[in-house]
Amino acid sequence: MRSRIPRWLGLPPSLWLAASLWLAPSPATAFPDFDAKREEIVIGRVRTGDPAVAGTAETVGTFEQTDGVLRRAEAETVTNAWWLAKGATAHIGDGLVRFRIQPGKRADLGLMVRAHAGQGWDLVCGYELSVLKDKVRLMRWDRGVAKPMGDAVKIKGSPSTLEFVVHLVGPQLVATVYDGDKLTLLGTLTAHDTTYADGRVGVRIHAKAQGGALTLLSVMDTTRASKSGVGQHVPARRLYPSLGGPDRADDTTPFGDTRFAFIPHDQLPQLPSALRRHATGEHVAPDGTRQAVLELSTVQAEQLRRTDVTIAAIDGTAGWGLFDAAYRERRGKPPTPTARGFRVDESYKDPRLLEELLRAYHERYPEISELHELGRTHGGRPIWGLKISDHPEQDEDEPAVLFNAMHHASELLSTEYALDVVQGLLEGYGRDPAVTRWVDGLEIWCVPMVNPDGNAYFIERSQWVIRKNGRDGSGDGSVDPFEGVDLSRNYPFGWGARAGTAGSPAITSQYHRGPSPGSEPETQAMMALAQRQRFAASISFHTIGRVIYVPYNVDGTKNPRPNAAWTVAEELAAAAPAQRNGKPYRVAPAGYPVSGSDQDWYMHEHGTVALLLEGAYHNPELTIRTEAVAATRPVWQGLLERVDQGMRISGHVRDEAGKPVEAEVVIDQIDLRFGERWTARPRDGRFDRLMAKGGRYTVRARAAGYAEAEQEVRVGTRPVEVDLVLRRK
Repeated sequence: MRSRIPRWLGLPPSLWLAASLWLAPSPATAFPDFDAKREEIVIGRVRTGDPAVAGTAETVGTFEQTDGVLRRAEAETVTNAWWLAKGATAHIGDGLVRFRIQPGKRADLGLMVRAHAGQGWDLVCGYELSVLKDKVRLMRWDRGVAKPMGDAVKIKGSPSTLEFVVHLVGPQLVATVYDGDKLTLLGTLTAHDTTYADGRVGVRIHAKAQGGALTLLSVMDTTRASKSGVGQHVPARRLYPSLGGPDRADDTTPFGDTRFAFIPHDQLPQLPSALRRHATGEHVAPDGTRQAVLELSTVQAEQLRRTDVTIAAIDGTAGWGLFDAAYRERRGKPPTPTARGFRVDESYKDPRLLEELLRAYHERYPEISELHELGRTHGGRPIWGLKISDHPEQDEDEPAVLFNAMHHASELLSTEYALDVVQGLLEGYGRDPAVTRWVDGLEIWCVPMVNPDGNAYFIERSQWVIRKNGRDGSGDGSVDPFEGVDLSRNYPFGWGARAGTAGSPAITSQYHRGPSPGSEPETQAMMALAQRQRFAASISFHTIGRVIYVPYNVDGTKNPRPNAAWTVAEELAAAAPAQRNGKPYRVAPAGYPVSGSDQDWYMHEHGTVALLLEGAYHNPELTIRTEAVAATRPVWQGLLERVDQGMRISGHVRDEAGKPVEAEVVIDQIDLRFGERWTARPRDGRFDRLMAKGGRYTVRARAAGYAEAEQEVRVGTRPVEVDLVLRRK
């Protein structure tokens, strides 16, 4: 499936502004955009199906008003017929005024802003947007005399309807002219004038005009309260409580040059074909109503507003799941059983699909699996870990291995890699000798979705949620797509060592590191699991890069020497076949500065050979997904084999009574160069160290109050066991 996330979102935050300006839409696609929450209609209507607002005014001459359309009476003989609105909506100081007219055979009229009638109509003052035949210009009236304020703009193409939007900010006047049907920009006029600060709105129609009419006049005056009772400084979220996507309220209003519109599916045939062909997805509202999702430009969104279809919501973003048919088909359904397990390749997963799949596998294989809730997210979602072992209900004296995925919200394929571990181990147990040996000899933990909040927001709410979790960064009670924390920048090791992509303090950055080290419930859950298990090795699955990253990745750090993580990573990369694009996995340090990643923390804290695998694709179509998973399978299989049967020094530290001691375990021939202090597992005193090469090693155990214990061992190609007894001083 083609990704709908703009590629420039991967740029460092310092380049976002430049990129957004470069990609910003031209004025032709950025307006008009009728704002029903703020604009108050003085006369007329926006959509043909809306009830027309009847305007009231003071007039000179005779006007006819029929169903919201204002015309000069045909029998009128005065040179200029004036219609100046009166009432609460007639005033404009600073703000916006919108006019929509039918110019007729011969346009000769003026659209008035900040106008005053004075003591008599011969003394009219104010500003006018003058429309004469095919030319438009700004004029100023002073006591009945009009003078131009600049050059005229010529209107090409003879459109049947014109729409004018006038922005007034103090002395600055900007008027834009649009084709009223196509909503394309025809011209712009500007002026600077300090004469009139406020006044009324209205229209002047000359006796020579033929067929001209006013069909809409609306005002957004920011110098007074609007009809909602809210003034100009109120945040947009209070005026737009329903925006930010379907079926939710948050503080994000539409932005950018794309709009996603949600309409009843049965009304889709009512749309003009030019809009109907932009229907690209489906959504089911909480009440069960089936909705069509249209991906539109800003102009097309305004054209949609002016049809008579019902619009449930219009937003600048939409969830990934609305556009993926396979996910929509599987959403809310139980797992599909197979002969030995369940289908895992029918769609990508949201938190509910994942939980039901893990529960189904546990219920199918209760003798070798146990489901654990590791923690809860900001949104109250559980973080699930599946333990796979021959006695999962026990804390066995065995090496532990971790596979986790989806630290980043949009990386759906990462979960599929972790589920391949679950499926391969559970369905292969008792049939595949290697799988059986791994499950019998190791404690294997799979956490396929570290970030369920981010996943849910990305799939159901916004594709702008790329990396982060569900933290309400602004503290306003709602989470928009730019809040949240990048969990891969929140672990304590190196936290805050560098800003930018390494871990930004800005809450809107995609790399936001969080308010403090380990601040997030997801990070805390994974750290607590690691503290209990002291993993010998781990893989954190991500997308996209076709690379296995090796710690450390923080600037200025020094890796252990020799670095077993690098050796193991090279072995695993060599074991995997070329990916679908013909290129193999490669081994590398981080591609750019990173501070606060899980793999760095695991290694620094516990000596875990912690690898981060960036898969070769980012949420591809399902056939490619299955190929990518199969081509990556040898990596996780190779890691389990390496831990189970490969070069490692393992053992226990106990006191004279045989009780485990959480002692520091040091191997003299491994140079730890960045303050590492690797200790034995508290519950059983166990330690496991994967080795980069064979040879003779001296292993020492140290703990306060005890005399140091040591033992020399020779490491070949197989695991070596060491028992160290600490005696009280």
